[in-house]
Amino acid sequence: MVHLDMSGCSGITTVPECITELSKLQYLNINGSSEITELPISIGKLGCLKYLCLSGCSGISKLPESFGDLKCMVHLDMSHCSGLTELPVSLGNLTHLQHLNLSGCSSVEALPQILCGLTQLQYLNLSSLARLVRLPDSIDFIATLTNLEHLDLSWNFDLECLPESIGNLKRLHTMYLSHCFMLRSLPESIVNLG
Repeated sequence: MVHLDMSGCSGITTVPECITELSKLQYLNINGSSEITELPISIGKLGCLKYLCLSGCSGISKLPESFGDLKCMVHLDMSHCSGLTELPVSLGNLTHLQHLNLSGCSSVEALPQILCGLTQLQYLNLSSLARLVRLPDSIDFIATLTNLEHLDLSWNFDLECLPESIGNLKRLHTMYLSHCFMLRSLPESIVNLG
């Protein structure tokens, strides 16, 4: 099996460990499965997985360390995983990742510096990260993501400024800052983005 869509199966409470035996699986969607509290410990065995949607899986509080073994992953949607409190360090191993959506992960308190190693990222959504402490310092790593084309920082109420290094993002064509009520100014380097 290459494609498995379990989206909207709100009655499912666990993703069975045996799913990791689907060695050719490339697409897994468990969107809206809020009753699921954890992913299989050996999820990293899904070595061909390219697309994973966990959107709305609000019962998941942490990701297994083997998550970093999903080296073929190019699309990861963890939007509205509101129970998730931290991102594993192993996330930095997903060096082929092009699309990362963390919007609405309202319990995440810090963005690990390992995200700066995701140099293939083209799309990054960090909107509505309500509990993120020291957001301005936390987003400084974004300037290392030189392939970034789309950046969403909207609805981050505590965002006061953007790092001057944001001007390094030469490929950036879309940036959302709506409802960043504390944002007082934009860095001068923003003129380098056009």
